[in-house]
Amino acid sequence: MATTGDETTYITGSFGGRADFGPFVLDSTATAQPTLFVAKLGATTALATGTAAPVSSPQLRVYPNPTAGAGVDIALTAAPVEAYELRVLNALGQLVFRQASAAGTTQWQLPTTSFSPGLYQVQVLGASSRWAQLLLVR
Repeated sequence: MATTGDETTYITGSFGGRADFGPFVLDSTATAQPTLFVAKLGATTALATGTAAPVSSPQLRVYPNPTAGAGVDIALTAAPVEAYELRVLNALGQLVFRQASAAGTTQWQLPTTSFSPGLYQVQVLGASSRWAQLLLVR
């Protein structure tokens, strides 16, 4: 989740199954792959909340966030020692950056100068672990 100064909130994630939101449908029942989604909520958009534990990634840090600079730093804490792949997906779920790293690597610098302004999902994927965090590029 990321927020902007104009009271806009962006939420992204993955969903398995089917859910209907008025005219919008999330449906991944036909494939084994989850559906990626991005939701934009404005000041007048109703936001439903619940008591379930929030989906967060306390072990993955992406900073500064939001960014308007040349790049961001990415760090994993308390992560298993294994090889990781750093991936960045745009709001449409398209892969815009990918970098493999050796076992034990837990810090990266992500250049963002070629990224268009928008919301991105930063993913760090390992053989037994995976993390995701939103990044807002201004």
